[in-house]
Amino acid sequence: MYDFSSFHVIFRLGGQLFATPVRQVREVTPFHMPVPVPRAPEFVSGLVNHHGRTYVLVELGRFLHMTLGARSPTHFVLLSREDASVGFTCDGVLRIAPLLVPASEPVVMTEDGPVLVVDVDEALTGLEAYFG
Repeated sequence: MYDFSSFHVIFRLGGQLFATPVRQVREVTPFHMPVPVPRAPEFVSGLVNHHGRTYVLVELGRFLHMTLGARSPTHFVLLSREDASVGFTCDGVLRIAPLLVPASEPVVMTEDGPVLVVDVDEALTGLEAYFG
């Protein structure tokens, strides 16, 4: 039997690999152009309606103040949050895989190379402060 708490969605942002726990992901869906939001912070890509629910899309790299290479979004990762409908764009989803993440270092070596594990729920805590 698998311990599903160790499963992560591995995705690409600007040529770098990242992962987030699968329990934080509601759905992964193909990219389509979001509706821009006037005067939104620069890390907000826009809004997208998916199955009757409106999601705020965040540029995760910008929100986390990371320098990423050229981007070409291919998917939305819609998060499973009770307090907000939020997601982020990514440049590709590789797979779902079990990762053993050491507490001391959030980088895991995989067959695809180093993967930075990000707790997206924790990273986006405080996002509502930008819209309050």
